[in-house]
Amino acid sequence: MKPCPRVAPRTALRPSSSHRGGLHRGIVAAAAAAAAAVAVVGLAAPPLAAQSAEVVALVGGTVIDGTGAAPVVDGVVVVDGDRIVCVGSRDACAVPGDAEVVDASGRYVTPGLVDAHVHFSQTGWLDGRPDGLTAEEYPYAETAEALEADPERWARSYLCSGITAVFDVGGHPWTTRLPARFEDDPTAVHVRAAGPLITHARVPALQVDDEVYTFLPMGSADEARESARRVAEMGAGAVKVWYLGVGAERAPAMDAALAAVGEEARAAGLDLIVHATGLREAKAALRAGAFLLVHSVED
Repeated sequence: MKPCPRVAPRTALRPSSSHRGGLHRGIVAAAAAAAAAVAVVGLAAPPLAAQSAEVVALVGGTVIDGTGAAPVVDGVVVVDGDRIVCVGSRDACAVPGDAEVVDASGRYVTPGLVDAHVHFSQTGWLDGRPDGLTAEEYPYAETAEALEADPERWARSYLCSGITAVFDVGGHPWTTRLPARFEDDPTAVHVRAAGPLITHARVPALQVDDEVYTFLPMGSADEARESARRVAEMGAGAVKVWYLGVGAERAPAMDAALAAVGEEARAAGLDLIVHATGLREAKAALRAGAFLLVHSVED
């Protein structure tokens, strides 16, 4: 997979405990929030290659730290291994003698952006989405197979857009293996993935086989606990519940099932994230310990 023509390969970075540039706090905080990554974007410049040197200095670019501070024109970013050690002007950041110097002139150096709601087992369009099941030109099973076969195309698309970290908030079991698959690939994004959604809803058409399925059941508290354990065993980075309006009669039992998922998530050291667009359901999710509501509340 080739790097994007206008974006440098994703560089995995972590903040250093000591920095010498006046802008280091903003860019380090943003880098940590973006799974510690930096994007180098050019308007009409030739591609930057992945760097192999231990110390790399990006020199001459316009550095935007993400805090709202003024950009630093002709700035410097020094990276030592997986640590950002200096961000600022040429005067503030001396380039080490052993550094590999990368000319970033004509480019912008920014913290990597985070897309906090993606689905690798959907394409974002009709062909891979549950609401596209009736589209004859995009057979769901075949589309699902094609998505699993080549998720690198989406990872590269994100990187080409300056996105260096994504949160897959629900998908087929194979998506839980993407974090390990992409982590050491500088031409792919960092990934966190929640895996199959736990829900009271029933959509049989999405259950193709033992590897291609979107939902796990929560018809009772016990069933919900088992589903949550199953997600954790897959290696998911969070536990996701798809929680829709269930009506007054079923609400107490489903709220209890949701609470059970929350307990299992905490026991596994995972965040509970919830799709709950109704106000009552959103409140139930928060009572269950939800760390994140993945959509706005409509009420």
